Amino acid sequence: MLRAILLNACAEFEFIDARIVINEAVEITKIFFQLTSDTSAKEYNSIDYNLFKFTNALLETYYKTKVKIEAFKSNVK
Repeated sequence: MLRAILLNACAEFEFIDARIVINEAVEITKIFFQLTSDTSAKEYNSIDYNLFKFTNALLETYYKTKVKIEAFKSNVK
C-alpha cells in the first residue's frame, strides 16, 4: 500500500504543487496505517506508526533531487 501511495505522489509532482502532494501523501499514509485507541506504548514505536515520517522524508528527498536534476539539465543546454 505504501508503494502505491509513493508512486501516486511521484506522478502528481508533475501537475500539483509539491507541498500539497507531500501533505496529501502523508495524510493518506496516516489513514491507512493508523493505530487504534487501544494500542500500547510499545506499538506507538512500531514501524507502521512511523511510516508517515518515512513517507514525508522520502518525498521531500525525491522532490529536492528532481529540482536539482532539472536545474542541471537547464544549465547544460
